[in-house]
Amino acid sequence: MFSTPPVILQRLALQDCTISGVFIPKGTMVGVDVLHAQTCKSTWGPDAETFDARRFLKLEQQTGRKYTTRSTSLSILNFGHGKRSCPGRFFAGVQIKLVLAHMLVNYDMRLDEEVDGKSKERNLWFGATSFINPRVRVLVRQRTS
Repeated sequence: MFSTPPVILQRLALQDCTISGVFIPKGTMVGVDVLHAQTCKSTWGPDAETFDARRFLKLEQQTGRKYTTRSTSLSILNFGHGKRSCPGRFFAGVQIKLVLAHMLVNYDMRLDEEVDGKSKERNLWFGATSFINPRVRVLVRQRTS
C-alpha cells in the first residue's frame, strides 16, 4: 500500500469552458488523479500496487495490445494522452534504452542496503512519484573485462 495519499495534478482554467458537458468557470482548479489511474485494480489487476516486472508482457499476451515506453492511454499518463501527448516521448524512450543498455553492459550496480549503519527504506513517495531514497547509495563499479 502507498504511504502517501493520491495526488491530483492540477491546472487552473484560464477561461470559461465546457468539458464533456461540464461547465468550468475561469479560475477553477481542475486535475487528474494520476496515481489512481496508474494503480487502478480494475485496469491492472488485484496486484496493481505491487511491482511486477512482467506486468506489461502478461498484458500483451492476454490482450494482444503492444505496450511500449511511449504508450499512452487513460491509464498510462506518463507522457500525457491524446492529441496533446508529449511529442518528445519517442526521443525520450530511445534515450532511456540507450543509457540503460550502456549501463548494463559496462557497469556492475547495486543498492547499498545501509545508510549510516542503519537499514533504510529503499523507495520514497513524493506525490504520485516513487523514487529511490536519496540517502541510499547506488554502488557502481566499471567492469574490467
